[in-house]
Amino acid sequence: MFVELLNKQKQVDPSSHPSILKTIVLYHWKELIVSGFFALLKITTLSAGPLLLNAFIKVTEGDASKLMVAQDDRLKAISETPVNMKVLKLYTREAHFKIIKN
Repeated sequence: MFVELLNKQKQVDPSSHPSILKTIVLYHWKELIVSGFFALLKITTLSAGPLLLNAFIKVTEGDASKLMVAQDDRLKAISETPVNMKVLKLYTREAHFKIIKN
């Protein structure tokens, strides 16, 4: 098939030497297009990946900071609860001991 294509080019213009590279490209043009498409797809994927990852990091970073603030508020409330319970216990005991003193 390759030789036939080369002979065909010689018949079109017998005075010039047919280009081997041109013959190879004409012979394998479908494979070259498919390979080029997949190379383009790979390059697009590799270059778009970091951009999408950076956008995702920025979005999740904002959400993570909001989550940390909410956790801090919740932990403060949880740590205040035992202190308030102690105060209430001491207050009730104080009232009880006032009754005993009198």
